[in-house]
Amino acid sequence: MSEVDPGLEPRPWLEALAEATAELSTTTLELDGCSILGPRESEGDLSGGYIALIGDKCSVQIAVAASPETCRTIAGRLFEMNAEEAQDLPEGDVADAIGEVVNIVAGGVKSRMAPYDATLQLGLPFVIEGVIESTKRLRTEYLEADLGGGMKVVLVAIVDTRHAANAAA
Repeated sequence: MSEVDPGLEPRPWLEALAEATAELSTTTLELDGCSILGPRESEGDLSGGYIALIGDKCSVQIAVAASPETCRTIAGRLFEMNAEEAQDLPEGDVADAIGEVVNIVAGGVKSRMAPYDATLQLGLPFVIEGVIESTKRLRTEYLEADLGGGMKVVLVAIVDTRHAANAAA
């Protein structure tokens, strides 16, 4: 874990998110393994599942974002479908699957970050298509990963620094 304050910086959350995503890749999705490709400047125009983790010391949003095609493939893997069957999934089922993926990953992040803030609670997952704009009080970092089989995703950690400042007061 990084030596920075997780209440102020997204890096520790992104590291926990990468570990939890790698675990999801090899267990739930039954892929060969996740590899981290490196940082990104933004998530780009992608669809993604977002979820809040809120505790006494912090307020964080994490996300797993990908192209619509990759989201559909991930949904198919989650539903144990072959690639052809996954192409016929309704958009609502794809969104539900991506929400469930980020929920599973958030549980892994929560357990990894419990030593920092044992009061963490998960919010409800939601799915967005497009770009999320940051504000001055938010610190955001992005990391590109390959879940396996060329399924590239962008991992996002957004820390609300105002919450950390209020918790410290």
